Amino acid sequence: MFKTKYLLLAAALAVAPSASQAVVVDFEGLSTGAMPANYGGIDWSANGWYVYEGEQSPYTPASGSFRAYADSLSPTGTMMWAAPVTFGGAYFAGYNMLSVDLYFGGSLVSSTGAVSLNAAPTLIGNGYAGLVDKVVITGSGGNLWVIDDVTYDVASAGAVPEPATWAMMIGGFALAGGAMRRQRATRIRFA
Repeated sequence: MFKTKYLLLAAALAVAPSASQAVVVDFEGLSTGAMPANYGGIDWSANGWYVYEGEQSPYTPASGSFRAYADSLSPTGTMMWAAPVTFGGAYFAGYNMLSVDLYFGGSLVSSTGAVSLNAAPTLIGNGYAGLVDKVVITGSGGNLWVIDDVTYDVASAGAVPEPATWAMMIGGFALAGGAMRRQRATRIRFA
């Protein structure tokens, strides 16, 4: 019985969902210029991203003194992840309006619609809790915005088991519990 309890505990820990890891990309510590290709776990290679420091209203950073922007010749900026993440949002400041579109597997899964910007950094993140692998930011009237403090969660593999997996786990635990009861009953009869 001693071994059975520990086997059940080990099985429960092995299949229990893992916690996610929150990441905040704040651009501090970089040099003004081109964004490193995979900075902060994000692929910035699309649209030519840049980082800069210094005062320039209304392009106010949310924290520190650095912020990023996509190539000013393109109205969009794209961030991509090699493995799916949960996008928490980012702070934006600048002129005009922008929209933030979230994609998973090439399909649009959520969009903020048009959001007005000004010099006060605004957290934009629409509350979508599903997985994404690409975020596309589109500014109206050109790329007149900056981004800072990009937040996302990296979930461990298998962090959210599917319903069929939960059913198998519960069935396995029930079988193990029944075996434990039978073992105990057998021991009591022959004692």
